[in-house]
Amino acid sequence: MKFNAEKIQDKMQFLMQHIGQNKYLQSVMRGMMMALPATIMSAVATLLKVFPIPAYQKFLADHNLVRFFDMPINFTNNFLAVIVAFAVAYALAKTFNVDGFAPGLIAMISFFILTPYTLGDMGPLGQAFSIPNQWLGAMGLFTGIIVAFVAARMFVFITQKGFTIKMPDSVPEFISKSFSSLIPGVIILTMFTVISATLQIKGLGSIHEIIYKVLQAPLTSLGSGIGSVLFVVFLSTSIMVLRITWTCDYSRSCCSNMVCNGCSTTCSFFCRSAIT
Repeated sequence: MKFNAEKIQDKMQFLMQHIGQNKYLQSVMRGMMMALPATIMSAVATLLKVFPIPAYQKFLADHNLVRFFDMPINFTNNFLAVIVAFAVAYALAKTFNVDGFAPGLIAMISFFILTPYTLGDMGPLGQAFSIPNQWLGAMGLFTGIIVAFVAARMFVFITQKGFTIKMPDSVPEFISKSFSSLIPGVIILTMFTVISATLQIKGLGSIHEIIYKVLQAPLTSLGSGIGSVLFVVFLSTSIMVLRITWTCDYSRSCCSNMVCNGCSTTCSFFCRSAIT
């Protein structure tokens, strides 16, 4: 039986192109890029906090300055799931040509609705409550992405079906946008409230615990073995090779005299051999 490498290559290229064009994967990538400034700030603060110079560490301890480095860390890295929930919903809504601010805001509020909290003492302004940061950081990342998908997709569906409050043209744009997102926001937030209440009534815990046990924890443990590391390296290398080969095949139509004219610079070397 003859091994048809070209046929397999064409199928793999077709698959990779469709994966790369998937709106949900693109929204996750763009959302993560939007959260990049926060993660960089957290990394810088962590580096300054633990910089391994004894004199520097003694200076921080003597002047009680370590706690100030925890402030940006707590509201960036330990707040990452909330930031990603907003950013991914924003990016996904934009791919459907819908303004992303309202879906992002609704997704972030929905994430907080699903997050367990503890009631405190009754004060002059009402009863106090606290939200543990256990699910606001990396442990709640999968939940944030899923909530962003559901909230943004529902917002787009409801908006495109015309279930919105339309204001006259004389009304300022920012007021019109606020009213147009009112009905989708109420429907989405009500749905997540019912989900959260149902889980608590049934004694099933929070949605964070369920998603973490079912998805995030197994995937995290899966990536800790040497086999999974080798698989990721093999997969990334295969994708790179297929991308270069596809670029070179595409470059046949725009390469002449063994020089790439208007082609991708990634292929500037490989297309010389591709056309010979």
